[in-house]
Amino acid sequence: MAPRSSRTEVAGLIADLESRDSIRRAAAVARLRVIGERAVPRLAEFIESQAPANARALALGALQDLRAPRTLPIALRALEDPEPDVVIAALAVLREWVA
Repeated sequence: MAPRSSRTEVAGLIADLESRDSIRRAAAVARLRVIGERAVPRLAEFIESQAPANARALALGALQDLRAPRTLPIALRALEDPEPDVVIAALAVLREWVA
C-alpha cells in the first residue's frame, strides 16, 4: 500500500496552491516541501500545466531547497515560461544548485 502522501495528499496540496486563502497556499507549500521527492512528479505536471502563474510559481517554491537531481530539468524548462513569476521561482530553485 502506497503512503498517503504519495497520491491523495499530494493531489490535495497541489489543488490548495490555487486557493484564495493565502494561509492554505503557504501551508500547502510547506507540506509539499516536507513530503519532498515523492511530490516531484505531480509538481512537475502542475508546473507545466495551464494553471495560474502564481500557483505554478508556488509549486516551484515547493521544490526549492530540495536539491533532488530531477528538479533541475523542471526548473530549467520553467525558465522558458512566459510568466515572470514562474521564471523567478525557477531561478530560486536553480540558485540552490550554484550556491
